[in-house]
Amino acid sequence: MKLSEFFSREELQCKCCGELHPNVAHYLIPALERIRELAKKPITVTSGYRCLKRNSAIGGAKRSTHMSGLGADI
Repeated sequence: MKLSEFFSREELQCKCCGELHPNVAHYLIPALERIRELAKKPITVTSGYRCLKRNSAIGGAKRSTHMSGLGADI
């Protein structure tokens, strides 16, 4: 399912539970779209939203922006 012209739900949802924080659509997608425009080429999201369980499992920061739907690794 597409969330925007360039990004799909699968790219940005939590890898362990499939959840997607509302901030992803409201704040993160517009920021990623802008980066994509400036780069003038595709960008790959390697990690988007993370639930607490996923963030802990990968050793993420306790206050990671990924958990609030505001962080992405590209």
